[in-house]
Amino acid sequence: MENDVGSFTLTKQCAQSPLIDQILKIQEFEFTNPRQKSFRWMQNLRCLSPYQSPTAEHRSLDHHKDPKVILHIKYANVFDKGRFQYAAISYPSHPAQRESGRPGSFSIQMRDGSTRTNVVRDTIIWRAIRYVQHHRLRGFWIDDECLDPVGQKSRQSAIHSMDRLYAVSTYSVGMLEVSVDKQWQLEALYSLMDGSLFKPAKGPSVESETPRLRSNRVWPTLRLLRRLLSDRWWTRCWIFQEEYCAAQNMRLLIPCNQNLKRRSTILGTMRDEIEIQAIELRAQLTRFHEACKRATRLSQRQKRFISRELRGKAERYQVSYQLDRCSGYLLSSKIMNELQERRVKYSADLLPISANCCTYSRRLDQRRLAQERDVSLSLSLFVQALMNGEILHNNLKVAKPPTKGFAQFFQQQMFRLTRPPSMMKDLTFVKHCRFLNPRLRREGVVTKGYLWESVEYLPRRPVRLKDHTRHPETSDGPHPEVWILLQELAAESKPAHPAVAKLLCQFVSKMNGIDRLHARSRYMTAMAHEVARAWRDNRPLISAKLVGNDSGWGIFVPSRPKIMPLKVFSSWHFTSDRPSDGMQEPMDKHVQLDVSSEKDPIGLGLPQLRIKGWINGLCFYGHAAPQEVLFPWPLSFATGDGTQDQSPGSLGDRV
Repeated sequence: MENDVGSFTLTKQCAQSPLIDQILKIQEFEFTNPRQKSFRWMQNLRCLSPYQSPTAEHRSLDHHKDPKVILHIKYANVFDKGRFQYAAISYPSHPAQRESGRPGSFSIQMRDGSTRTNVVRDTIIWRAIRYVQHHRLRGFWIDDECLDPVGQKSRQSAIHSMDRLYAVSTYSVGMLEVSVDKQWQLEALYSLMDGSLFKPAKGPSVESETPRLRSNRVWPTLRLLRRLLSDRWWTRCWIFQEEYCAAQNMRLLIPCNQNLKRRSTILGTMRDEIEIQAIELRAQLTRFHEACKRATRLSQRQKRFISRELRGKAERYQVSYQLDRCSGYLLSSKIMNELQERRVKYSADLLPISANCCTYSRRLDQRRLAQERDVSLSLSLFVQALMNGEILHNNLKVAKPPTKGFAQFFQQQMFRLTRPPSMMKDLTFVKHCRFLNPRLRREGVVTKGYLWESVEYLPRRPVRLKDHTRHPETSDGPHPEVWILLQELAAESKPAHPAVAKLLCQFVSKMNGIDRLHARSRYMTAMAHEVARAWRDNRPLISAKLVGNDSGWGIFVPSRPKIMPLKVFSSWHFTSDRPSDGMQEPMDKHVQLDVSSEKDPIGLGLPQLRIKGWINGLCFYGHAAPQEVLFPWPLSFATGDGTQDQSPGSLGDRV
């Protein structure tokens, strides 16, 4: 398999053979075993412990006094957190130039009584032991010591489920090699992490306001970040997966001169290590990056470093999403860009790494694909994303084809959500915007869902009705005023739209007063909030009927002018991620797309849809069953030039 992640272009790929043929060929390498992502091995996880028995736990060890420490193999069920608390260690496998790479100072006692020496370098093991002792954990997991060195099937299973290991660990610990040796470095880190680097926000919405810097602290912070981000921990694909999947569990350990004066516990309480939450460091670095973009006293060289290093290595996606929410955001594109910029020993491992980070349940067999010389790794990553419901924007007008590798191609081709419901302020909603169980065919992507056609505009809100609050929402959900607004809408719609009014009243009666919502209820409540806001602001609302079923009705909020006649495709699937069940869909999925339809030139018998954008609204499905629809491939996949004809007839005959 060709590693073309950094050089991929659509024109180059289409020159080899028809792109659709390549996509269909790659799809055949999907794992036939639906339980490829198995968690059984983690129910008997091999860990290392410096303690032979529970009575010996927390005995202090010193590598000067104990030159040959014995580590003991312990087996634990990681899903039973109360019985065995452990740290999952994340580290670069090769030492830095200034670090001793020597292993062999530890004896590891196996279950049968035999011993072997450690293969991971001693400095990493000693830091892990000190961390375990400080936090009173029972042991630690580290890949090269704890994975089965012989069983290929078990290692393959571990590769595809490594994300869960770090997600369920008591702590995940990322070990940086660069150190904080001087007081000014420590003070710069304090000011970054405690927020004193930034001036107080002026507006009421702190989350969405671009932060402002205290100019006298910028230069020390830049010098410190240049040092910290030079660590090889930020350059490896596997480590990115470990950090991303561990999320709030990931702590970073930075060696620190123990003689430096500490002024708070925000950097941890270990004597010779700084301990900070990785997700919080990313958040502060992202805020720092956004503030620096607007700073006027920085040189171009400094701004280039900030853009390249901070945004490329240590961006906190949630923060950047909140700061720039309306420009269109695609989480999987951010992940692909991070992976493209990092290194991995075996390039085919990018397939399971991206699948773990993006929560893909359907996977390609990277070992079989690696043996195929004429297969593109970039296209394989793209196909795996489509197989898992990532939405291809098949109605995209691209003026210039991407030239900077796979990540830019992926970002350009995929649908980006630009108008999510205002209640959905985190990236979970964006991540879950996917098709359900898609199938890739020569004609396009086939999926199941519901097709809606507009009936007419609903009545506007009369002036005689009392005006309600301009912000009908709270931090936990919609304000009760939302339900009042929807009841008003139902009452005003009843004469001309009795079916819509009845469904709306039933919905309000069912949902009003619910405190803790399941995923499906949260979704419906967010859409109800959008409808209520449109009614309150006297914006147009459109009633729509489910195609082929009289029981289904919808109320949609137009996202563009001259939207009539309106067609909408929607689908949803709400479930829970249960690690013990490999057959289950691993995540909720939901879609509401404003679409246009085309005639069926070859008699497939399926509605053929082109995407116009996202649309908010309430859908009442009744007892209707989903139908199959086809989203044809973009025209650029046939031309291979990365652009599409923007003439009126370029998208076929619209119905």
